[in-house]
Amino acid sequence: MKLKLLWVPLALLTALLGLATTQLGQWNVNASMLWDSLWSLDDSASIGVVMHLTWWPRLVTALLAGACLGLAGTLMQQVLRNPLASPSTLGVANGASLALMLATLYALGY
Repeated sequence: MKLKLLWVPLALLTALLGLATTQLGQWNVNASMLWDSLWSLDDSASIGVVMHLTWWPRLVTALLAGACLGLAGTLMQQVLRNPLASPSTLGVANGASLALMLATLYALGY
């Protein structure tokens, strides 16, 4: 039951930090403009285009990637029945670094 109560403050903290990042940039965005830019593209205001096409996709991608990495770590620990199992101790991180290096070396240059 205590774990379920932890999700509410984390969701609120994520929303507040997301709104705070809009206040730190060069544009001052209020909450209604932020919410409207999620659902519709406003071509008349440049901030609406920036929010809709760059800020929201980056935020969603970062949240999904973090959740997937956390889930992968939890699954690795559960499958191996080892609470200390991590990608660096199992060599998975080194294999990922090798794949990234090979992809960088042999990527097509555009």
